[in-house]
Amino acid sequence: MYVPANISINGTQVYQPDYGNTITLDLELPSLDKTIALNSARDQMKTTFDIIQWNNSPAQQWSTSMEPIIES
Repeated sequence: MYVPANISINGTQVYQPDYGNTITLDLELPSLDKTIALNSARDQMKTTFDIIQWNNSPAQQWSTSMEPIIES
């Protein structure tokens, strides 16, 4: 699904890949804590993840299998 740059749904930004299959986020964190960083990124990416999952079930399967690898 193509989404124009800088689109938002219900006030939440929808992100597109920067290069290939990557999305870069800038987060302001109170401390350098992996758990806080991952939770903040997930919160910021929720709408984008919802659109991906709704439109592409293979992406959801990949995300489910790769998330433990990425987190480790």
